[in-house]
Amino acid sequence: MSGAETGALSPNLHKVAALRIPYFDLDGDEIQFWRVRYLEDLPGFAGAATKPQRYAQAPGSLNEVYLPPLLPTPWRTIANDATQRIIITEGELKAAAGCLADLNVMGLGGVDVWRSTKKGLELLPVFDEIKWNGRAVCILFDSDAATNPNVVRAQRQLAHALLKRGAIPTIASLPPGEGG
Repeated sequence: MSGAETGALSPNLHKVAALRIPYFDLDGDEIQFWRVRYLEDLPGFAGAATKPQRYAQAPGSLNEVYLPPLLPTPWRTIANDATQRIIITEGELKAAAGCLADLNVMGLGGVDVWRSTKKGLELLPVFDEIKWNGRAVCILFDSDAATNPNVVRAQRQLAHALLKRGAIPTIASLPPGEGG
């Protein structure tokens, strides 16, 4: 979408070209939550930051889990069948790529985006709709887990929260690619 279209989504968004990423519920229906992936350099100080912002969402919105509607089996069926392994990754695009490879991959908008401490939620509501008891879950975040203690902390905390619900979590990591 154009910068004008991005700005029309919310006055707090940067007015640069972006990809709007719609989110879906377990039944594959689009929900009100969305995020944008900026496709251009941001203006002013935002663009001059060492690590410029790449994603944004409507201010004050409760984060959601990205459930790509790309699997042959609906997410609701997967959620009710604890024999089906789920992979939880960081990022919508990686989740979509995993689903296109016929893997049950849920995406998080960041390593801590499985809960809401501001709203007092140990796990986001969609996690309550999934049968975790006895389910194998692989937490597979970005390769910076090797150098970023916050990624390791978030992986461990998510694994612990799922373990309390009866899941069988494992943590996996990918080696960094060329350039990170």
